[in-house]
Amino acid sequence: AEKEGSYLFFLNEVKVKVNSSLSESPTDLYAGLYLEDHGGVLERETFKDFAGLLSQPKYLLKYCVADDADDNKSPEFYLTYFEESDGLDAKPLKVIIYVKKDKIFVKSKLTAWIPFQPEDRLKIEKDENFKKLPQNIQKKANELLNKAQDELM
Repeated sequence: AEKEGSYLFFLNEVKVKVNSSLSESPTDLYAGLYLEDHGGVLERETFKDFAGLLSQPKYLLKYCVADDADDNKSPEFYLTYFEESDGLDAKPLKVIIYVKKDKIFVKSKLTAWIPFQPEDRLKIEKDENFKKLPQNIQKKANELLNKAQDELM
């Protein structure tokens, strides 16, 4: 958990239910924003992201952070993970960003496709919401992506 003001940011891996039993390979990421209260914590927001069916996410928790990169007094939340899978195809390293706009959190995504073949090249994809983010938030997400990529390679 990372403390940001009076909020706590929790991350945990949740195993997927398959035929009434828990899978050995977690594929879903759930995170939450909780408000500290005298009796414990209250859930304020839930964030989710789901890996592909044949992939196994490796959560890079030190690159999952809460930050206020744009200094607007409302933190953004960055979830970073790598999708491992069989085969030699390029694999995605993702930074999912949640930014509060008009009382709701908007999800944005930055993905680096990590090559595993000599003829492949690194490819970076930015979704439409990411392209609309303030430059400071984009910069923070790119820094997290680059640090996580360096660690993986």
